[in-house]
Amino acid sequence: MPKSGSDYASELHSKSENALAASPSAFATTIDFSCGSGTLLNGSSTCPTGTTSLSTWTEGGFTVTKTGAGSKWDWGPLDGNPQPDIKTGQNFSSFGSTNQITVTEIGGGEFTFNSVQLDSNDTTLYYTIIGYLGSTQEFDISCTTGNCGLHNTWTTIGGPADYVNDVVITLTDNNSDGIDRLDNIGVTSTPEPNSLILLGSGMLGLAGVLRRKLGRG
Repeated sequence: MPKSGSDYASELHSKSENALAASPSAFATTIDFSCGSGTLLNGSSTCPTGTTSLSTWTEGGFTVTKTGAGSKWDWGPLDGNPQPDIKTGQNFSSFGSTNQITVTEIGGGEFTFNSVQLDSNDTTLYYTIIGYLGSTQEFDISCTTGNCGLHNTWTTIGGPADYVNDVVITLTDNNSDGIDRLDNIGVTSTPEPNSLILLGSGMLGLAGVLRRKLGRG
């Protein structure tokens, strides 16, 4: 039997309520610097076979960008947890003592920073991990004195649940022979419920108009 106008109105009303009630799931990903579908090194999808200077890395809807004056990073296939990773340090290719990257979601959306893994042959590698939402600093995870526990062991640095647009990771190498490695940046994109709310509200309004018109008819 063909659907009547009231059937369509009821169906539209039900779908609109479902849209409003829906709780969009967040999407967690780990940036592990492995070549694959959609990954880009300096804008190229070609996977290098050897150590390559890094300006940007794109993976899983996020971009890791070399930032900060004098920062230098290399993508390398021979190290990592597991291979590959990105690396810096004073000894490695004569890099400077302070090197920085910034993690952003493509399109500038909000996300949470879950963790990152660091390793160094330097007992005095210091790090700061700062999250920003717009121009507001949301968190600061730092170890800038003493032994940060990164010497020759992959160490996971956990993050808070704050929503951010940018995460800035800075490594400060205090050893002229330092080789510092970074891998497995865990992030979770934050769904934007506003679009669903607008959609659901619009559908509810349309269903109401349709019901009123049918009632007058």
